[in-house]
Amino acid sequence: MLLPLRCLVLLLFLSPSCLQAQQPQCTGPSYAQFHVDAARRDVRLTCVVDYPQASGRSSTLVGGMIDGDIYLSRHAPDGDRLWEIALPTGSESTELTTLNTLLLDPDGMIAGVGSLFRSGNQYAFLFRYDPVAGRLLYLREADFPSDPNTLLLDQAGNYLITGARLNLPAPDFLRAYQQRLDRATGSPIGEANLMDLDGDERIFDAVPHPGGGFVVTGQAVRGGGAGSIRTLVARMNDSGELSQAVMGFAAAQRNARIFGYDVEVVNETVYVLQWGDLDTLTGSFRTAPALSAFDLNNNVLWTRRLNLDDYDGEVGIELEPHAGGLLIYGYALGKERDIFLIHTDLNGGVRWANSYIFPGRVLLYARANQQLLPRPTGIALTATYVFNGGRSHEGLLLQLTPSGAALSDCVTVRPLTVTVSNPPATWSPTTLVSTPFAATFSTLASAPTPSLRIDLTDDCDIPCDDCDRQSFVSLPFCAGDSALVNGRWRSEPGIYRDTFPSTTESCDSIVTTELLLQGGPTATYRQIQSCGLPTAEVRIEVTGGVAPYRYRWSDTTITGDRPNLAAGTYTVTITDSPACAPVTLPITVSITEESFSLITRPPTCPSGNDGSIVLSPTGSGSLRLLQNATYSPDSLSGLTAGDYSFIVRTTSGCEVFRQLQVPESAASLHLRLTGPTTVTAGTPVTYTTEVAASSPTISYRWSPPERLDCPDCSSATARFLTDTTLTVTALDESGCTASDSLRITVLPGEPSIYIPNAFSPNGDGQNDRWVPGFGPQVAHILRWQVFDRWGTEIWAYDPQTKTTWTGGAAGAGVYVYSISLQLVTGQIVQRSGSVTLIR
Repeated sequence: MLLPLRCLVLLLFLSPSCLQAQQPQCTGPSYAQFHVDAARRDVRLTCVVDYPQASGRSSTLVGGMIDGDIYLSRHAPDGDRLWEIALPTGSESTELTTLNTLLLDPDGMIAGVGSLFRSGNQYAFLFRYDPVAGRLLYLREADFPSDPNTLLLDQAGNYLITGARLNLPAPDFLRAYQQRLDRATGSPIGEANLMDLDGDERIFDAVPHPGGGFVVTGQAVRGGGAGSIRTLVARMNDSGELSQAVMGFAAAQRNARIFGYDVEVVNETVYVLQWGDLDTLTGSFRTAPALSAFDLNNNVLWTRRLNLDDYDGEVGIELEPHAGGLLIYGYALGKERDIFLIHTDLNGGVRWANSYIFPGRVLLYARANQQLLPRPTGIALTATYVFNGGRSHEGLLLQLTPSGAALSDCVTVRPLTVTVSNPPATWSPTTLVSTPFAATFSTLASAPTPSLRIDLTDDCDIPCDDCDRQSFVSLPFCAGDSALVNGRWRSEPGIYRDTFPSTTESCDSIVTTELLLQGGPTATYRQIQSCGLPTAEVRIEVTGGVAPYRYRWSDTTITGDRPNLAAGTYTVTITDSPACAPVTLPITVSITEESFSLITRPPTCPSGNDGSIVLSPTGSGSLRLLQNATYSPDSLSGLTAGDYSFIVRTTSGCEVFRQLQVPESAASLHLRLTGPTTVTAGTPVTYTTEVAASSPTISYRWSPPERLDCPDCSSATARFLTDTTLTVTALDESGCTASDSLRITVLPGEPSIYIPNAFSPNGDGQNDRWVPGFGPQVAHILRWQVFDRWGTEIWAYDPQTKTTWTGGAAGAGVYVYSISLQLVTGQIVQRSGSVTLIR
């Protein structure tokens, strides 16, 4: 019983679990390992990254999910599994529950981001795990629907995540999302940033840019609709501000949806892997990966479409540099869900392409960014396989040779034919609107699962584990020291495997120990500006060594790594857990008094918007309104009179909240319009203005100017035909304006029409013509006729000459007339009667 007890003791000391030894088919330069949960839970493998080890060779860290729990597994260079852990999250198990990115940070900690699923929503999570101590440092969950896709380090060494903010109201739906979080605590640093064009924006991948900041790719929508999704490529700084953004590769008017899934920078060229539909949106058939190259200013160099002739549709998910070229990882759509690799040169020319066929249907996750890991010694990749009949998901870890060959017995490798074309490509500059967002994260209670059994089988479905029992421990030790490892003194770093034969018929015990050479921590400090306080916060930044760290200050009343200190000089000695080489850091704290003043300038005119808040002296900082995302140097301009809340950021980095009131303009200009508000159509009505101003009034402008006798006078006479809003605007010498309006209701009224019943065309100058009288409601005569008693027309009105009847040759007598009139309202009225001609 001694050997199992030794295994148990070592496990309690540092190891995540005790595992079965593997058969040769599951290890070597090329192998296939299926991860199967003994409890029939779904295993999804979505990440594979380098894990440096003491010998200088990189082992492999694999990550994913077991149902809703985070899963990590470390493998030796030959594929032998060293340890595995599970971190419970309480999440539901769905295809939206994924681990998307892993990161080994400068402290040697493992961090990762992904999505949990609760009550129908996705929520971002961030965890940090100490692999040496076997301790979860924190697990945090976003308090808002979100899906993170990348995890990076910003310039200060803190975590930066990008992805999407989900479940927003229409028409946004989702928006690209960026957030900085403190590496040590997982707490948000400042506000998050949301980026939007026309809705449905997301960042799928981000990598460091040689010029600073990052280059990102994802999706953006211009105009709305599935056929308007395009790949987005842009520069991004630590604050989430985008520049040099372009959209493509399909033209804006083309029915297409294109997604940018991965971006890499090689030899100062940016390469973006894309997938999408062109012209016909099938979601699978006739789709293919596309590759675009850009210079460092996001000017496109070329675009290639890589169509696999062996399939009806395929999607490329991952892009990585490999062997002087690029490696594309994806899967076929439709019935044959095979994974494939395409190796190209740096101009998009194909070197080789293979598919790798296993039972089941493969799942690769577009949101996960680390399913492919090419190295000079070989190519590692992960995938998830789904089966019929209630069989749980199984995660695949596949190791290939550098040329993509599989040496395992049961992996079917199929060479592929790739047709490369140069599609018409249009890349258009674009600008996304950035909005700050107060993002919060909650802490989830979790600890590594004490007992975990994930079985491994090879590609022939033969179990990798035999009877022997294996355990793994990590032991830090100091340079020049030796460590007792299973009865032997070891003084060189590396991985040691010792077999203890069983003294009974039970299994042997294999103990694997990794000796980690520790050179001690290194430390720097940052002083956070006092911003008017008598003390300043000092933040100690420690890298290397083995956590936890101890801090001993020259002033014994000071403790921790973030004290508030008065001006002066100090020293702090940092000791890590092995205490190999403590480091002493001298610290100087200086308190600078910052002086600035704020000047408010009122608008020039009442109701004007040229007021401002000015920071004095010039060059002492910048200002930002609370509702805005960006700072303006020296002043806030374009303000109306009123109360404002804003942030002052000084040149030293202090941020101060202030509230000020922009006063009303000293100028005065008041205008009052008077006149009747109910009138009869066509009746002339006069309107006047009353002006009180500090400067002389120089002009007036009436609207609408039609039917006004003087549209630029202080008073005007109008003849309204329909209901109207009458507005007058006055301009004074200082350039200020004032306006007033009246809503005029127009009544139709009864038209005034007078037609004489007699006239005497005898040349005496009195009543020689038959002339009717019309009020202002009458616009003009349409038709006017005179008839004798037998109905014969003897005269008709001519609209061209507009002359009235003089009697002509008609004799004295009574005549009949008919007249048709059009009113100013457009209404037509008719009158008829008799007129007596007197000779």
